[in-house]
Amino acid sequence: VFCCVDNPHARLATTFLAGAYLKPLIDIGTRVAPTNSRSPVRPGLDIRLTIPGEACLACLGGLPQIDVSHFPSMNETTNPQMGPSRPLQDRASLASLNGIAMNLSVRLFEDFVCGKVPMSRWLQLDFSLDGIPSIRSEQGLGAIGCAVCKLTGHGDAAPQQFQPTVEEVSYWQFRLRSV
Repeated sequence: VFCCVDNPHARLATTFLAGAYLKPLIDIGTRVAPTNSRSPVRPGLDIRLTIPGEACLACLGGLPQIDVSHFPSMNETTNPQMGPSRPLQDRASLASLNGIAMNLSVRLFEDFVCGKVPMSRWLQLDFSLDGIPSIRSEQGLGAIGCAVCKLTGHGDAAPQQFQPTVEEVSYWQFRLRSV
């Protein structure tokens, strides 16, 4: 399963379904916006390969900004292609950055299929202020007792248990950020 969404709730649903049906997942995300109002724009990307039973997106880097208590309501301004309104810089992306992300994702997938990448992995590419890329790679070990991973392999029965899982993941991510 390949996931290229700009929404943490969609990422959670995708990692949940991939795990429930025992499908490897490659999640691709790019970013162009500055990390805060005073920092310059530094593009980067994240590619995560999750293998069911080993890690999900919640335990391999987390799902930023997820808050299940707030879903877009009918009175919010939404763009059908972009989801809830956000500042323009959050929606920006570069064709060249997206191309790098897709090519690295395909390469990671090829290595996974050939057995060169035996476990979940997180690739993170960042550009320095002078535009030089650097890449980091971390192996995923998964979180013991992760609410999403608990439903790995449950197939069609898993969606009935999904809502409590979403609440648990949000709770633990909030707790981890608070520490």
